[in-house]
Amino acid sequence: MFKSPSKLQKKRRPSFSIGAFCAFQRLKSRKSFEKNGGAWFSIAGVELHVSPEKDSLGNKGSKRHVCYVTSDIESARTHLIAHGIEIKEDKQPIDGWIRFYIRDPGDNRLEIAQRVAL
Repeated sequence: MFKSPSKLQKKRRPSFSIGAFCAFQRLKSRKSFEKNGGAWFSIAGVELHVSPEKDSLGNKGSKRHVCYVTSDIESARTHLIAHGIEIKEDKQPIDGWIRFYIRDPGDNRLEIAQRVAL
């Protein structure tokens, strides 16, 4: 997920579109995220989520992140906990996914996710 400063989104919407210059296809966002003004794009099976964020949050307060998909999320969770990594549980569940978050030593947010059958 990439974050876009709120003031830039207000200024450039609706004429600005990452899809227009990167050949990304615009995807339908989940309703829970649409209220925040974000947009989802896809190219070659890779998704890019763009959301507004307050400029003053800094890295620690930011929700921007990279998502790593695993086929065994419980093994990933157990391994991370065994190495002293704090797990932040998902507060915005998405149908079809189990996920949690961690912070790396640089305080970057990382999502660990597994797709599950509905």
